[in-house]
Amino acid sequence: MPWFLGLGITTFLTLLASVSLSLLVSAFVKTENEANSILPLIMIPQIILSGVLFELKGIPAKLGWLTISRWSIGAYGALVNVNKMVPKMPELPPGAPPILKIFEATPIYDATWKNLNLNWGILGVHILVCLSLALWLQKRK
Repeated sequence: MPWFLGLGITTFLTLLASVSLSLLVSAFVKTENEANSILPLIMIPQIILSGVLFELKGIPAKLGWLTISRWSIGAYGALVNVNKMVPKMPELPPGAPPILKIFEATPIYDATWKNLNLNWGILGVHILVCLSLALWLQKRK
């Protein structure tokens, strides 16, 4: 697949999922001041739990599965093959101190169709769930 097509699809799905989440928040609150107050509570976890800033393990990794950003970043990473960009460890002369490995390849960024389809599929699930909940909340109002 041409890179621009894959990145375009990922961007489109990410935008739709973000708009769906925004509509859900809008349907949930009563005033725009409440929405502005909730906004940081939604956006900060999106950034932290995406797994870009640091490696997530345990419960935070599982919570990251609920965020749009984790699946979007996973799709972008798979498309540009981030794992291939990880530098290889150089051979050290005998007696040299070991070098810390800062970056490691991760299965989140595997450049496979299966991984890409999983990321796109979960973004689609986010869209459907958020829109369904937003419509349900609007009907209740």
